[in-house]
Amino acid sequence: MVFLNNIYNMKYLENFNSYDVPNGKEPILDSVNKWIEFLDERYPISDFRNMKTIQIEDKMRFLSGSFLTKKRLTDQIFYDIKTSEEMQGSAIHEPSLRKAIKEWIDKYSKLNESLESFDVDFAITKIKEQFSFEKVKEMLDKEVLEWDEDSSSYYQLSNGEAENAIITYLMDWYLSKYPISFFSFDNEYDLSDAIQKEYKFLSHRRRSY
Repeated sequence: MVFLNNIYNMKYLENFNSYDVPNGKEPILDSVNKWIEFLDERYPISDFRNMKTIQIEDKMRFLSGSFLTKKRLTDQIFYDIKTSEEMQGSAIHEPSLRKAIKEWIDKYSKLNESLESFDVDFAITKIKEQFSFEKVKEMLDKEVLEWDEDSSSYYQLSNGEAENAIITYLMDWYLSKYPISFFSFDNEYDLSDAIQKEYKFLSHRRRSY
């Protein structure tokens, strides 16, 4: 059976690479985003023993936890949508749909894994994705001017008020996007510390707790 599956997969890839995909073989960003919205509407998410699940053809499929097999779930969702769309006479752009499915699964599987308990590595990864080194530096420069029109004077006399303001902003952004049921004093310290290690220019003054 495994051998036959390998032959099927190789044949599928061969066929996929040999025919002309409408609109090209690369995912189309706008299409990917629309498919993700579609997935949110088509597959309501339920909780089962602290794991996320969805229903496909009246069967429960795991979206997170130890029972999740990302590749298998991606194929199950893809063919469920493909069959439905073809019955309606609609064509789909496979690269866009497959990328959307993978991103959608990642969004909920990783959310569940990290939000059951606070994960500082996940948090700092998400912050870095949204806030580049240059963007945070620009935010700090603007914040410094709010405290002192002379930036050199600020760095000589301040107690890190501007840095603290940016650190707080980044933490508040993360918690607004990825809320957790309990964010402890220790969690706050760990995230603040991770932010200062990632954006070293925010470590001018350590936060006081």
